[in-house]
Amino acid sequence: MFSRRELLAGGLAGAGAGAAAVLAARTAAADTPVSDQALLSYALQIEQTAVVVYEQVLALPVLGRESRALALEFLGHERAHVAALHSELEALGNAPPAPVSTSQQARAVLAQHGLSVDFGKLGTLKDAINLLYDIEGLSQGAYYATIGLLSSSAPLASAAQALACEAQHQALLTALLYPGEIERSVPGAFVEGWQ
Repeated sequence: MFSRRELLAGGLAGAGAGAAAVLAARTAAADTPVSDQALLSYALQIEQTAVVVYEQVLALPVLGRESRALALEFLGHERAHVAALHSELEALGNAPPAPVSTSQQARAVLAQHGLSVDFGKLGTLKDAINLLYDIEGLSQGAYYATIGLLSSSAPLASAAQALACEAQHQALLTALLYPGEIERSVPGAFVEGWQ
């Protein structure tokens, strides 16, 4: 588990030097806000990483019909989140940062959050679903942190909707990991992701 500060520090550092500087100011003085651009860029980086992870997992032969259909559906959601974040950044007058679009870039982002993955060594369905579960937790944490710090209300609704969607994804992935153990799918009353 990551603290909110650790999650932001790792993620915003990866979103660019400017974002890291903003974060440093934020952690040094509680009344110094993180820019909406940095927050949305961070969430976008995590979403782009999720797209790459889903694409890599879908290329594996370990997925069955049900898990493949679910992963394809979720990939579509992640791509919609990327498009929404692009639009939110553009609406704020900011260009989106350079994309995370390769497995190497995705591994680097995941490593910033303490996740090590070798896509070629995901040899079982459980390995693949666990990785998707992890990226959903990371996505939830990114949105949770972003929602709490946004100064503009415009991107707030789509961030809250995406947070809820990521939680739904994680619940369904948990159901694949632990069939028949519904209590494991929704273990808590509140969603925070990795904090």
